[in-house]
Amino acid sequence: SFFDVCPANRQSIGECLVGLCPAGSKCINNHCCIPTNTRKFTTHKRRRQPIIDANLIVDIEKIRQKKGGPCFVRGNEPIGVCLGEEVCPVGYTCENDSCCNIDEGRRLRSRKKKQPVSEEEELTEEEEEVLKRQRGRKEEEEEEETLKNLTNIQRIDEDQSEEEEEEEDEEEERSEERKHSGEDEDERVVEEDDEEPEVEDLDMIRANRFGFRRYKAKRKPKKFTEEIPEAEEIEDRMDEKPAVIETKNICPIGFPIGECVSRLCPDGYSCYKNSCCVITPEINCEDSLPKCHSYLCDIDGYSDFMTQFCAKTCAKCTRSKSAHRQSLKKAVITSTITPVYGPWGKSSGGKGREGQESGIRPELCTDRRSDCSEWANSGFCTSTIYSTGQKMRFCGHSCGYC
Repeated sequence: SFFDVCPANRQSIGECLVGLCPAGSKCINNHCCIPTNTRKFTTHKRRRQPIIDANLIVDIEKIRQKKGGPCFVRGNEPIGVCLGEEVCPVGYTCENDSCCNIDEGRRLRSRKKKQPVSEEEELTEEEEEVLKRQRGRKEEEEEEETLKNLTNIQRIDEDQSEEEEEEEDEEEERSEERKHSGEDEDERVVEEDDEEPEVEDLDMIRANRFGFRRYKAKRKPKKFTEEIPEAEEIEDRMDEKPAVIETKNICPIGFPIGECVSRLCPDGYSCYKNSCCVITPEINCEDSLPKCHSYLCDIDGYSDFMTQFCAKTCAKCTRSKSAHRQSLKKAVITSTITPVYGPWGKSSGGKGREGQESGIRPELCTDRRSDCSEWANSGFCTSTIYSTGQKMRFCGHSCGYC
């Protein structure tokens, strides 16, 4: 029959002609075989069938009986067995006679960690012997190092124990010496009836940190036995006169009465070089700057500046232009006013000339202070700090200008 000639339930449409058959059939056993589900004659136009190589034709029963192995990569499941000589559909590769997905295999390989190959699997027998020798040497060296470390540790422990013993001996000797010294001191001090509190030995507490036994030593505290001076000595000290402090002529006029207290002095005195000096309060002399320091008055580079802006602090009132002008506004008569000299101006004596040159009227040449005689004795009249007009105005009679 037609089905016996063609295998796998195929139907034969006739014998092959020089190995050729119509489209859609195959020449098998010298017969043109077609599948049973195909029709010989169709009313509609058939599609063009692809040309299939005869080498790709495989027996279906053999394929069904054939079972492939798993894919090389775990998790990549095969879709079936390979066809012919390791033939699979597009996108699949033949692994262990099974068609496995190429992309899936790559993805799984990238996730899979490479297991390191052991040295023993790669090395030969000779190399394994060399490795064993090296490992043996390393083990021997490690054992030697451990022995050395142990010996060093033992030596350190012995040294520490010796040091601790020496320290213990020293502490015991010190404690004995302190006990003896404490007994000697206790004999000197008068014994009291009340029991005194126990005092902890601080040295032994510190020694406890090094591993020594802590204990409480019953020791009496030291008493203050300083001798009280007798009444006669106190009287002798009271009779002693205080040391005389030499005062230098610091002030422009006279001597200072004492030191300044927070740069302040009693009424009638001003602080000059940390000393309270007599300065005429009538002179209109002020500091034009808020913060003037006296220690800058005589320093090179500051002298002119301090004289101009800190005249009161530096006691240079007559040298200060601003202060001098303010004082002259009240005392000096301008050239437009004709001074009245009287018979005193006609005299040809030197005093008259000084009165004319100073510009002070004769009636103003008087002692305006009650203590001008003291000022004159203190050197006010001969001082270069004050001008002639100022001397005539404040103590002109005492200074001999009238």
